[in-house]
Amino acid sequence: MERKANEPVRADSSDDDIRDRARELFGIEGETEIDTDAEVSRGDDDGTYVQAWVWVEFGA
Repeated sequence: MERKANEPVRADSSDDDIRDRARELFGIEGETEIDTDAEVSRGDDDGTYVQAWVWVEFGA
């Protein structure tokens, strides 16, 4: 079953759905970006880590 936009993910959600949700919650073009093949690291807690790119401006 495909997840709808802004719908929470669950422990059994696909990695693609988890990446999509991470983009919805944290993605800001040019600041915080998540690749389509970003690593998803599941653990025992109620959530998961998703690899992201974060822009750091020189002089900041």
